[in-house]
Amino acid sequence: MEKILIVDDNEILRFTLTELLEESGFECTAFEDGPSALKEFIILTAFGDIKTAVECMKQGAQDFITKPFDNDAMIMTIKKTLELKYLKQEVNILRKKLDENYRGEKSLVIRSHEKVFEQVSIVAPTKLSILIEGESGTGKSNFMYDPLFK
Repeated sequence: MEKILIVDDNEILRFTLTELLEESGFECTAFEDGPSALKEFIILTAFGDIKTAVECMKQGAQDFITKPFDNDAMIMTIKKTLELKYLKQEVNILRKKLDENYRGEKSLVIRSHEKVFEQVSIVAPTKLSILIEGESGTGKSNFMYDPLFK
């Protein structure tokens, strides 16, 4: 379950947001002021202008939500941000796996048919292109990756 931090000086709004987000499957923690939540991420502000939004994005914010807000749009923004977070984590894991297996190599050379399937299954979930080269008659033109075939 994902955790959402809510910071607002309005107790009723804090309560309402907490209820809304918890009903959508998030775990919420609410604070009444910034200093109380200094080390956490703030997702909403009463002072929403373009300058503030640009500054937040420069500091690493993924999105910027202002009050008043549309409930569905806010939940969609949170889900989109979390999906991007997971995709970045997955890319980093795949890169690390590839780096561990092929440090310093410019290209990946695999001589066994089974190894080809193994390596393709690692990169198959990504949008990376794979080039299979080989001598004429080795069957590369018939090679297709099927995740169900192992």
